[in-house]
Amino acid sequence: MVLCAHTGITEGFPTKAARHLWWCMDGKLGVRVFFVISGFLITSLLLKESEKRGKISLLAFYKRRALRILPVYYFYILAIAVVTMMGFRGIASSTFASALTFTTELWGNWNSVQNWPLSHTWSLSIEEQFYFTWPALLAILGYRFAGKVWIPLLLVLAPTLRFLLWDQPIQHHLFVC
Repeated sequence: MVLCAHTGITEGFPTKAARHLWWCMDGKLGVRVFFVISGFLITSLLLKESEKRGKISLLAFYKRRALRILPVYYFYILAIAVVTMMGFRGIASSTFASALTFTTELWGNWNSVQNWPLSHTWSLSIEEQFYFTWPALLAILGYRFAGKVWIPLLLVLAPTLRFLLWDQPIQHHLFVC
């Protein structure tokens, strides 16, 4: 869904085909679906580990995530840094800092066309923040407490924050609306 939505806005893509893709494929919905599937998968794996071993190994979890994501992610950022140093892009160091620390959706000048090569890292930032916090909550608090307290709290907190931040630009990337 996300790829089709982006294809529809790609320069040179046939406009008639783009209209059909926009009509049937919603990129924002695709990102939401991905987040839900990812959260379900990670939670399922962590709960299976807890049942099998009696606990969740945060170290093992974070090592697996780091080996899966960080090498390719940081290589991409390095490649963009090289292109920037060669003068082809004018990306600010603060933009690189937010991409490197998985805080893209929280700060930085993302409206600039110059920052486009790193602007899409917002979704990975949200995913990595989830990977950092949710497994720790499950491991430290246990899945019963996390399920009884944290899930209902998040179900109330997310729409409340969305309402309070509705006119703020940050709400777009915090809640993928």
